[in-house]
Amino acid sequence: MTDDKRNLMTVFAGTDQMGNRKRFEAMYPTSPTLEMFESVPAWAFVQAASDDRNAPLIRTGEVVVAEPGAFLPTDGDLFVIQYVSKPQVPFEREQRTRQIVFTRHTPVGWWASSLRQGDDGSSIFVSNGPYPDPVVLADKIVGRVVGILATSSVVRRMARK
Repeated sequence: MTDDKRNLMTVFAGTDQMGNRKRFEAMYPTSPTLEMFESVPAWAFVQAASDDRNAPLIRTGEVVVAEPGAFLPTDGDLFVIQYVSKPQVPFEREQRTRQIVFTRHTPVGWWASSLRQGDDGSSIFVSNGPYPDPVVLADKIVGRVVGILATSSVVRRMARK
């Protein structure tokens, strides 16, 4: 007779041997390519990065340029997603939050998460999903990230490379 709990722990330990970052890099060997914009095109909107979840490609305070529209998620692309929270009490307004997310498809469905998957050996990162149907995730997407605005912080960072 085998100990089910021990086998379960072995499965988890076995899948984490590579580490999240190395596993991610193996799945997505290149980051999405972003165009550098000097100004915001008339057809686009912008979204500021509120954190480093997509670093080193996009850092806190940097501004992405996004093409508005309805898009189906594609594996390995960056999108701006909008979450809507319903009012909790009467006369309260709904809350709308936008985030820059990286979409990925796994055997269990679609995920909206970040480029960063934690440091080696870490298994904690924020992710939204799984969405078994890409159309359900597409309902939250408000635009596809096509570039980054050439702000002073971006220019300084690129000059260091």
